[in-house]
Amino acid sequence: MASTVLAVELGDRIRQLRAQRGWSQRELARRIGAASKSVISYYELGERFPSYETLVRIADTFAVTTDYLLRGKDNDIRIRPGSLTPEQVDAIKLIIDSMQVK
Repeated sequence: MASTVLAVELGDRIRQLRAQRGWSQRELARRIGAASKSVISYYELGERFPSYETLVRIADTFAVTTDYLLRGKDNDIRIRPGSLTPEQVDAIKLIIDSMQVK
């Protein structure tokens, strides 16, 4: 199957989100319930497009919207417990600390 621009861009976003968390393709496959890591490789290369159900599982796993995955629109990123990297948690703590009245 030939790669489409949408599939390649989706794959790039999946790869970036996975890398930000330090996960292997195998780890992401496990988290979304995929049969093997090779399916993640196909998605990331834009060679396959996930089903709607899988796209939703990927979005939920990364705590982003399907719109972000598909179009790169990040104005509605959801934050869920455990979805942030340690660096993101530290940054949020610094922001909160700086806002507190002392």
